[in-house]
Amino acid sequence: RAVMPRSGPYIIQVHNGGGRQNAAFTLSLRRVPLAVDKLDVQSASYNNRYKGLVSDDEPIVYYRFAGKAGELVTAEMIAPDEALDPYLILADSSLNELAFSDNTGLTQNARITQVELPADGDYLLLATRAGLAAGQSAGDYDLELTVGRIQPLPGALMATLRWQGDADLNLFV
Repeated sequence: RAVMPRSGPYIIQVHNGGGRQNAAFTLSLRRVPLAVDKLDVQSASYNNRYKGLVSDDEPIVYYRFAGKAGELVTAEMIAPDEALDPYLILADSSLNELAFSDNTGLTQNARITQVELPADGDYLLLATRAGLAAGQSAGDYDLELTVGRIQPLPGALMATLRWQGDADLNLFV
């Protein structure tokens, strides 16, 4: 048994006992270290908007930003022409996943909302597509990174939940 981050390359090795048939075997799992410093990473900062392209040649675009412990970070990735199915990952500087978002609501937009950063340091945003490198969609995107508590406007709030099928669903507002 092992607890592993969902994202990242791994090697599974199988060894059998001396090459004999019906011999016991051992299974070992290890993570392949990724040289983050060799990735093509773009600098990012809070309260800015970035435009990019997810394609078959470049299925993941990396952004690095500096954060402080306790900051509430929100990131949103929107595909204006809806050709891209956005997928957004927030990770620490070693690419350990902290939060992710595939689709938000009825849209194909990806949004990570108010994640509290655990420590001072560099963080990575991975702008990609559903299915990551093996995904089928491609296209332009807009990415916005903000910090701070989101304050809703005062007044009435209306929420609508629509779904198909007989599955039980909950709506939290």
